[in-house]
Amino acid sequence: ESYLKDLNIDKKRAMIVGLSIEEMLVNIIRTNKDIKTIDILVKIQENHILIGIKDQGIEFNPSLELESDNVDYSFENITVLNKIADKIDYARVLGLNSTVITIEK
Repeated sequence: ESYLKDLNIDKKRAMIVGLSIEEMLVNIIRTNKDIKTIDILVKIQENHILIGIKDQGIEFNPSLELESDNVDYSFENITVLNKIADKIDYARVLGLNSTVITIEK
């Protein structure tokens, strides 16, 4: 968050970006017994911030949780993510979960 604030991203947006990353990481760690690598990329663009997360865990599309009326307690953090993110895109590519979270500026 402090890195984003140093780049003149407002405090609220920096907090949302930090929370989005935290919620995804908590989910990845909770749902996978052994994760060796998680890649995170934060890209600041003119109108939004993109958070790219890649992991080799079990296939999991976080955007589908929005459609579920029965949110399992173990996915509570994904419910939070779906409420704070403006958009979540997911693909399974070469055995990796590839999630892109968009936060509008």
